[in-house]
Amino acid sequence: MNLYQDLPLWADREKGIVNVIIEIPQGSMVKYEFNKKFNTIEVDRFFTAPMPMPYNYGLLPQSFNEEDGDPLDIIVPSIYAIQAGSILQAKVIGVLHMIDSWESDDKIIGIPLKEPFLGDIEDIQDFPKNLKAQYEFFLSTYKNIDGKKTSVTGWSDRQKAIEIINKSAESFIKKQ
Repeated sequence: MNLYQDLPLWADREKGIVNVIIEIPQGSMVKYEFNKKFNTIEVDRFFTAPMPMPYNYGLLPQSFNEEDGDPLDIIVPSIYAIQAGSILQAKVIGVLHMIDSWESDDKIIGIPLKEPFLGDIEDIQDFPKNLKAQYEFFLSTYKNIDGKKTSVTGWSDRQKAIEIINKSAESFIKKQ
C-alpha cells in the first residue's frame, strides 16, 4: 500500500474530517518529508533557525497543490508531539495562507479527532490567538537565516479550507 496514493483523503467528508500523514512532529528541528514514490519518511534538511517546529505537520493523501507541485500541507495543532509516519484523522477548522519563495503555499489547519485539549474547536475563529501568533511568527521567519523569504498573508475559515482541499483532490485525479 502506498499511503499517498491509497489512503483516502476524506475520512468523513460530511463532517470535514480528513486523513493525515504526519511528516514532522511538534518540537522537531529536523525537516522530514514523505517520499511518495517509496512510501517512506525521509530527512529532507535540518532547521538552521534556532526554533523548533511549533506544531505537528503533515500532508493530505490523494491531494495535489498545483501552486507548489506537492501534496496539500496540513498543520496539526496538539499539546502532543505526533511521531513522523503516523496516520491520524483530523477535523478541518481553517487555513493559513502564506507565500514561500513567491508561490502560494496554503496550510490547512486540522485538529486531531482524539485531541483532549483542542478538540472542541470547530472553526479558525475559535483557535487560540496566541497559537495563531506563534504560527505566523514561525512561518514568517524560519527560513530567514537561510536567506529565503516567506510571509503569512492571512487566515480563512473552515469552508474556505474545504474548498481548497476539494480543489486539491480534483488536481490529484487530473494528475494521475
